[in-house]
Amino acid sequence: MFESITAIVQGNPYFHAGAGLYGIGAAMMFARTGGRLGKEYFKRRFLTTVEVTNRDPAYQWVIEWIAKHHGESYLHKSIMTSNLIVHANDSVSAKMRYVPSPGTHFFIHGSRFYWVKRSRQIEKTHGTDVLETVQIGTLGSSWQAIDDILQQASNEASILDEHQTVIYTTTGSKWVRFQDPRTKKPLQSVVLPADKKPRILRDISRFLSDRSWYEGMGIPYRRGYLLYGPPGCGKSSFVLGLAGELSMAICILSLSNRHLDDEGLVLLLNTAPQRSIVLLEDVDRAFSNDSRVTISGLLNSIDGVAAQEGRLLFLTTNHIDKLDDALIRPGRCDVKLLFPNSTPYQQQMLFLRFFPNQKEASIRFVDAIAQASRIANIKDGPSMAALQGHLFSFRESADECIASIPEFIEGETLPP
Repeated sequence: MFESITAIVQGNPYFHAGAGLYGIGAAMMFARTGGRLGKEYFKRRFLTTVEVTNRDPAYQWVIEWIAKHHGESYLHKSIMTSNLIVHANDSVSAKMRYVPSPGTHFFIHGSRFYWVKRSRQIEKTHGTDVLETVQIGTLGSSWQAIDDILQQASNEASILDEHQTVIYTTTGSKWVRFQDPRTKKPLQSVVLPADKKPRILRDISRFLSDRSWYEGMGIPYRRGYLLYGPPGCGKSSFVLGLAGELSMAICILSLSNRHLDDEGLVLLLNTAPQRSIVLLEDVDRAFSNDSRVTISGLLNSIDGVAAQEGRLLFLTTNHIDKLDDALIRPGRCDVKLLFPNSTPYQQQMLFLRFFPNQKEASIRFVDAIAQASRIANIKDGPSMAALQGHLFSFRESADECIASIPEFIEGETLPP
């Protein structure tokens, strides 16, 4: 058979002229194209896949779900470390989880076969970003099988975060979830001057429920808060307590980051996760010689044409007098809240948190601070941080705590 075909080819003048070789090449090209199209048709018709990037919150949910339910199904793994603690003797303790390494892995879930493909690439934009993707696929055209996994991963993540405050930090020009969420801080643990806390809570709750009103009035749906006052008076603690009370995440942004410029700042403030509080701490120290962020860039990112809607922005400062008037005007900082050194009311409420049901002792505590401050010619009360430190040191005895107030006001912090 082969010899007869060879004889025909050799005796055919068209093959000697090259036409036959051209025909064979064309046939092979059509065969390759047909194979590729057939493969693509099969993938689109008989395979169901979903892809998630690490810029989406669902990425962490999916990775955690695979590690929890099918960690034994793959041999090649990456390590994710959390709850890292460095002890005094330099020993380290941490919680380690094994997750799928970059590459393709396979598992069976609910009698159905799945594969997971995890990939990673580095992008050099506004610093160095690592873009990771995870793709889950299965045989069949039903989307329900993939959706069940995503719903289960989401539900399990919600249960884990129910009593925690999720914190985001920045890497390059994107938000990344901090590995270890914080236990929700009770808002009642933050003691403010009387009636300030309920007023700010009412304002935020009204804002969160008034989106349609803002849209109807043509007012940008965002709100800014400026917390100012001396160091150690609870500004950051208050934001953490608010986030826990409202079940919101916190996005911490440092304007002094040398890898952050105006363009990156605009991108970050426009892509903050939904239901989150964006926190800019110590904004008065932002525009140092090392900072690449300008005041005009900050103003544009807060309320420019492309500024994100539905955002709660909190700025903190120890020196409001150092801030540009354009930054703290209404529309950018709609509410300004002073966090002063401790008032008599705050001193008494904080004492009662350490020594409940000792109201008479709390009055003596406040009187002792006032008397010691007069003798030391100190007009303002101590900071809340310092006062809490003193109460913590003497938490086993209210009487000793009160008796040691003169030394505390003079600046001594020696525990009993």
